[in-house]
Amino acid sequence: MRMSYSTSKSIMSVSAAKKAGKKRAGGGRRPAGEDLSTYISSALSSARGPLGISEIASAVKKAGYATSSANFKGIVAMRLSTNKRFKRVARGSYTLGKGKK
Repeated sequence: MRMSYSTSKSIMSVSAAKKAGKKRAGGGRRPAGEDLSTYISSALSSARGPLGISEIASAVKKAGYATSSANFKGIVAMRLSTNKRFKRVARGSYTLGKGKK
Protein backbone atom coordinates (compact mmCIF):
# COMPACT_ATOMS: atom_id res chain seq x y z
CA MET A 1 0.00 0.00 0.00
CA ARG A 2 1.47 3.30 -1.08
CA MET A 3 0.94 6.41 0.95
CA SER A 4 0.61 9.76 -0.65
CA TYR A 5 2.62 12.69 0.57
CA SER A 6 -0.36 14.26 2.34
CA THR A 7 -1.23 11.00 4.12
CA SER A 8 2.29 10.44 5.36
CA LYS A 9 2.51 14.09 6.38
CA SER A 10 -0.70 13.87 8.46
CA ILE A 11 0.51 10.65 10.11
CA MET A 12 3.76 12.34 11.00
CA SER A 13 1.98 15.40 12.43
CA VAL A 14 -0.25 13.19 14.59
CA SER A 15 2.71 11.27 15.96
CA ALA A 16 4.59 14.52 16.52
CA ALA A 17 1.61 15.89 18.46
CA LYS A 18 1.51 12.73 20.58
CA LYS A 19 5.20 13.05 21.36
CA ALA A 20 4.72 16.67 22.37
CA GLY A 21 1.90 15.64 24.73
CA LYS A 22 -0.78 17.60 22.89
CA LYS A 23 -4.29 16.36 22.34
CA ARG A 24 -5.92 16.53 18.94
CA ALA A 25 -8.87 18.87 18.67
CA GLY A 26 -12.48 17.72 18.47
CA GLY A 27 -13.91 14.28 18.82
CA GLY A 28 -14.75 12.63 22.07
CA ARG A 29 -17.93 11.09 23.31
CA ARG A 30 -20.78 12.86 25.00
CA PRO A 31 -21.03 12.16 28.73
CA ALA A 32 -23.73 9.74 29.84
CA GLY A 33 -27.16 11.26 30.00
CA GLU A 34 -30.08 12.03 27.74
CA ASP A 35 -29.39 11.94 24.02
CA LEU A 36 -30.43 14.50 21.42
CA SER A 37 -33.50 12.51 20.35
CA THR A 38 -34.86 12.63 23.88
CA TYR A 39 -34.45 16.41 24.01
CA ILE A 40 -36.12 16.76 20.60
CA SER A 41 -39.02 14.55 21.72
CA SER A 42 -39.63 16.64 24.81
CA ALA A 43 -39.52 19.85 22.76
CA LEU A 44 -42.03 18.48 20.25
CA SER A 45 -44.32 17.03 22.91
CA SER A 46 -44.58 20.37 24.70
CA ALA A 47 -45.35 22.23 21.45
CA ARG A 48 -48.91 22.92 20.38
CA GLY A 49 -48.24 21.97 16.78
CA PRO A 50 -45.43 21.22 14.34
CA LEU A 51 -42.14 23.03 14.83
CA GLY A 52 -39.48 24.11 12.39
CA ILE A 53 -35.88 22.97 12.65
CA SER A 54 -34.66 26.32 14.01
CA GLU A 55 -37.36 26.32 16.67
CA ILE A 56 -36.53 22.77 17.68
CA ALA A 57 -32.80 23.52 17.86
CA SER A 58 -33.35 26.59 20.06
CA ALA A 59 -35.79 24.68 22.31
CA VAL A 60 -33.27 21.86 22.73
CA LYS A 61 -30.50 24.30 23.66
CA LYS A 62 -32.83 26.12 26.06
CA ALA A 63 -33.66 22.78 27.71
CA GLY A 64 -29.99 22.37 28.59
CA TYR A 65 -28.47 20.31 25.80
CA ALA A 66 -24.81 21.29 25.63
CA THR A 67 -23.26 21.57 22.18
CA SER A 68 -20.24 23.25 20.68
CA SER A 69 -21.30 22.59 17.11
CA ALA A 70 -21.20 25.47 14.67
CA ASN A 71 -23.91 23.72 12.62
CA PHE A 72 -26.26 22.48 15.33
CA LYS A 73 -29.36 23.00 13.17
CA GLY A 74 -27.86 20.59 10.63
CA ILE A 75 -27.35 17.97 13.32
CA VAL A 76 -30.94 18.40 14.51
CA ALA A 77 -32.22 18.17 10.93
CA MET A 78 -30.28 14.94 10.36
CA ARG A 79 -31.63 13.41 13.58
CA LEU A 80 -35.19 14.41 12.65
CA SER A 81 -34.93 12.87 9.20
CA THR A 82 -33.38 9.58 10.29
CA ASN A 83 -35.28 8.83 13.51
CA LYS A 84 -38.66 7.15 13.00
CA ARG A 85 -39.94 8.71 16.21
CA PHE A 86 -40.44 12.02 14.37
CA LYS A 87 -42.88 12.71 11.56
CA ARG A 88 -42.32 15.26 8.81
CA VAL A 89 -45.56 17.17 8.19
CA ALA A 90 -44.22 19.75 5.73
CA ARG A 91 -40.89 20.92 4.41
CA GLY A 92 -38.83 21.72 7.51
CA SER A 93 -41.70 21.07 9.96
CA TYR A 94 -41.80 18.09 12.28
CA THR A 95 -43.98 16.63 14.98
CA LEU A 96 -43.99 13.45 17.03
CA GLY A 97 -45.34 10.38 15.29
CA LYS A 98 -48.52 8.74 16.57
CA GLY A 99 -48.06 6.87 19.81
CA LYS A 100 -44.44 7.99 20.17
CA LYS A 101 -43.03 9.45 23.34
